[in-house]
Amino acid sequence: MNSNVKTAVLWIVLICVAVLLWIVVRTGRTGGEQELAFSDFLNYVEQGRVKKVTVSGTDIKGEFTDGTRLHAV
Repeated sequence: MNSNVKTAVLWIVLICVAVLLWIVVRTGRTGGEQELAFSDFLNYVEQGRVKKVTVSGTDIKGEFTDGTRLHAV
């Protein structure tokens, strides 16, 4: 295998690693939570779709009845 092919393979691998790292960091910030507006959050509460809520200052996190986590902003 010549050096040009090795260099190309190295760059492809580095790009793939960078993209995967970016996806992990982006997903890790929200932790898989569904971010929604406060008014939408209130509508879900009234519909009975919210199972659990934690309020810490202005930060509102919780869980829908289907297990999906939520974060109201």
